[in-house]
Amino acid sequence: MNTITEKAATVLDCLKAGKILVETGWTQGEFSRGADGKSSTYDKATCWCLAGAVNTSTSRMAVRSQTYRALRMAHPDRPDTNGFLVHWNDDPARKQEEVVALFQTAIRMEEANAQHAG
Repeated sequence: MNTITEKAATVLDCLKAGKILVETGWTQGEFSRGADGKSSTYDKATCWCLAGAVNTSTSRMAVRSQTYRALRMAHPDRPDTNGFLVHWNDDPARKQEEVVALFQTAIRMEEANAQHAG
């Protein structure tokens, strides 16, 4: 899936697309940045924060909301707001690998939920 031109229809698709974006390039303090390091629109971005990756991966509000919930549930602190995830991403001590790992944990949880539901 080209995450820039095709929008994820499911939470699992959105998580996978978001993970790929963050692996490709990660940022803090902005939803997305271009190659010049300045704030950028999603379609011209070369790196994304956690929220920017989710927002880029789907324009479907219900999928976006459920994806944020999946990421919150995958976080060890089980935060109750999306704002926590934004601040967590932007913590100066945060590493790209930690954000990728959160996406990966959420993907595993979502896949397990799908197996139990089917």
